[in-house]
Amino acid sequence: MERRDRIDIIDAARGLSILLMVLYHLFYDLVAFCSFPAHVLFNPLVNSLQVLFASLFILMSGASTQFSRNNLKRAVKMLLAALAVSVVTWLFDPSEFVRFGILHFLGVSALLYALFYTQIDRLVSKVHPVFFIVLFFVFRSFLNHSYPIEHLWVLGIYARSFVSSDYFPIFPWIFIYFFGIRFGKAVLARKLPGWFYEFKFPFLAAAGRKTLWIYLLHQPMLMGVIELIRIFR
Repeated sequence: MERRDRIDIIDAARGLSILLMVLYHLFYDLVAFCSFPAHVLFNPLVNSLQVLFASLFILMSGASTQFSRNNLKRAVKMLLAALAVSVVTWLFDPSEFVRFGILHFLGVSALLYALFYTQIDRLVSKVHPVFFIVLFFVFRSFLNHSYPIEHLWVLGIYARSFVSSDYFPIFPWIFIYFFGIRFGKAVLARKLPGWFYEFKFPFLAAAGRKTLWIYLLHQPMLMGVIELIRIFR
């Protein structure tokens, strides 16, 4: 969000989701680099929470399209940041190469909205928000395994050989983004209860206003923490 009339609870929700994402990546690094048991990361509870906070982050990014002065500018910034993530992960550790992570998805989604906002607005206004949630789970179930098809991984169709340490394809996540756009329109029209607009949580809101920088910088900082753990274990 780039306007001055920011709504704190949206920033706070984004801040909460990015901090939970950092925590998840810390667990990932502990398992990958410090020989922590795999069940620390790979268990039903953590898997469900990871989907939940990633969905919250994407939903709030979709909502932010309604408050941004320039969604095309937002898209370009996120795509450039996504490119940087891909280049750095490829150069330093090809096994952790990010082909199409959450920044790639958000950048492409913002670009699509900037270019086709009239058509997308018409779509989200005609479809009940719950239907987007249903479509998310239907597509997630349908695409939750590999197919003997190459080069469609951006859309969520990936071959057995496909690898990306962070992967958020267009489908099914675009439905959460569309839900967020619809939600943002309701927020902008002041259709939510009064407490929603009065909610204050300065720390999380501040984090929510710096999500891009937190995402870009958190992994190098976590690797410093991991090195300290490895030294003193």
